[in-house]
Amino acid sequence: TKLAKEKGGVISYLEYEDATPFGVTPRNVGQRFCIEALMAPASEIPLVIIHGDAGTAKTFLTLACALQQTYLDHIYREITVTRANVEFDREIGALPGDETEKVGPLLRGCMDNLETLVDPAYVSGKTKDGLEEEVHDKVMDLFDRGCISAEALGFLRGRSLKRKILFVDEAQNITISQAKGILTRAGEDCKIVIAGCLSQIDTPHITRRTNGLAYALKLMGGKSSSCAVCTFKESEITRSRLAGEIAAAMKREGE
Repeated sequence: TKLAKEKGGVISYLEYEDATPFGVTPRNVGQRFCIEALMAPASEIPLVIIHGDAGTAKTFLTLACALQQTYLDHIYREITVTRANVEFDREIGALPGDETEKVGPLLRGCMDNLETLVDPAYVSGKTKDGLEEEVHDKVMDLFDRGCISAEALGFLRGRSLKRKILFVDEAQNITISQAKGILTRAGEDCKIVIAGCLSQIDTPHITRRTNGLAYALKLMGGKSSSCAVCTFKESEITRSRLAGEIAAAMKREGE
């Protein structure tokens, strides 16, 4: 068998099937298709929507492909990461610190993944004295070099992002209004990645059908060659067996 995709009315082999972005080797078919969409140039696929249960490596794969294309290949200038929190967006201006420090508490999941990517030994048990501080310094160096920036959703209004990757994490918690604002931020050579899980909505007044992720899927999914939708199966959860069982239980609870 061979993995393939439909492109221009023709079935073609995956172009990045053997890719290992930032040293990451895909573990299943879903991850291979996800990497294919994430590694495709913005001129071909400027919008990627990823949805699936917790533990399917949505954030991990996005950051790996983004670092490959910015830090190593210099295709894009910067990775801009944002994550939804409606109340936080309203009050961010009153919080102390610069923009990255203000948004930082919302990006713990991204930071965990970045630590794994910059030094896999950190989570493999091959630890040494001072390694935790060393790994943290490597991650912060990515921010200091301008490779990655963290921004609140509210700060994206009026922006035109050029030659950047905009990554919206936990997109099931953004509003439809915020989704509309995000989808119109793309400038020249900009790639937008929206990721989330429709079973993990924790923002008040947003439902499975009235959130920004669902809106983006309905608006663009299967309706434009500029958008690729990556849907992970329950069997493709790679975090742990417990994570898989909990995700399945949560899905049954919501039905």
